[in-house]
Amino acid sequence: MSEFIINDTTAFDLQNAYSLARAANLAYKDEEKIEKTVKEWGLQAVSFFDESGTQAFVMSNDKIIVVAFRGTEEFEDWVADARAISVDGPLQGQVHKGFYVALKNVWGEIKKSVEEWRTNNQQKSLWFTGHSLGAALAILAVAKLYDEKLCDEKYSVKGLYTFGQPNIGDEKFAENFASKFKHAFRFVNNNDSVTRLPLLKKPVGTRKYFLENGELVDYISSEDEEADRINGRTEDIGELGLDRIKDHYMDEYERLVKKALQR
Repeated sequence: MSEFIINDTTAFDLQNAYSLARAANLAYKDEEKIEKTVKEWGLQAVSFFDESGTQAFVMSNDKIIVVAFRGTEEFEDWVADARAISVDGPLQGQVHKGFYVALKNVWGEIKKSVEEWRTNNQQKSLWFTGHSLGAALAILAVAKLYDEKLCDEKYSVKGLYTFGQPNIGDEKFAENFASKFKHAFRFVNNNDSVTRLPLLKKPVGTRKYFLENGELVDYISSEDEEADRINGRTEDIGELGLDRIKDHYMDEYERLVKKALQR
């Protein structure tokens, strides 16, 4: 499936989720691979951003602009270090300092790139995605657009889909984000421990949960979720890799979203 399809809707859409999962996964590749794949997908433009460890790419055609942030393979160590303290962030909330500093590394250039691609007053729809650390940066990028009062017709964000997203800010940030932006969707895979870090922060976005058997559900009770996680850990006995780590892989998220779409 080489075509990159985005449906023009703010409602949850599995096709959009799959396309943006592919973009989030592509963010881990080198620039040559990204550029080649973007062309195969039928998009005509791509820009790269790499500053102080923060990486992202932006791709576009005559209808859409997609901003995809790269995560990190050492996420749990990264999020638990000294930068995990909170600082004043966008939308009058407190956010994880490390996330916010990482976004600021590339924020100005990403805004500039989006501006350059909106030529001839074209009202292209704007989409954000990311995995792990990249998911946190995608959330903060959308929050910054609202905080800087740039979310009008010019910077209208049509959708935000994240995978293995950590908790980002305090309750005030989460509440203010939810009141401003209604079409954020975060995928959580069974025992993915990153989706519960840092423990004192609040989640952002409508949760979509993958059961241990790969089924996608909108809601699961806390009791059933704990039982499902135990099942996942039990199934993993004797397999290579810990279940909580394997469930965080972006390859696995992309596979599960594709499976859900095919159903």
